[in-house]
Formats: sequence, structure tokens, C-alpha cells
Amino acid sequence: MRLPFGPWLRARRRGRGLTVRAAADLAGISPGFLSMLENGTRRLNRHRDIVALAGVLRVSEAELVEFEANEPECLKLGA
Repeated sequence: MRLPFGPWLRARRRGRGLTVRAAADLAGISPGFLSMLENGTRRLNRHRDIVALAGVLRVSEAELVEFEANEPECLKLGA
């Protein structure tokens, strides 16, 4: 069974030994935005953010986009 996007993202970040703040700083995004991604209340839809997070997490941009795109709609909306 595959993890939902938020927990997967959190696991990748932690696997790299990064705090939310450190990963966000490296990606050039706010810690709050990264936290919302990990909690499923925000979507990852800006190309710049995708490229930056993929680099920080050491995953391909395609993998990051595919993982997020397969998230059920109810989770993407934070419902």
C-alpha cells in the first residue's frame, strides 16, 4: 500500500535528516507551506516549487508530481 502524498513527503524529508524549516529554506518556500503540503491542506502546483522540492528531497520532478497528482480530491482540499 502506498502512503498518501503528505506522509510520503514528510517521510522523504525526514529520511534526508531535514527539519521542516531546513527543507523549506533549501527549497525557497515557507515552512508553513511545506507543513500544509505534508498535512494535505495545500497542493503542490507551482513548477518552481516542484523543481525545488524535488531537488531537496532527491527525487525526480516526475515522481513528485505523479505522487501528488494521485492523491484523492478530498485530501487535496483538506476536507
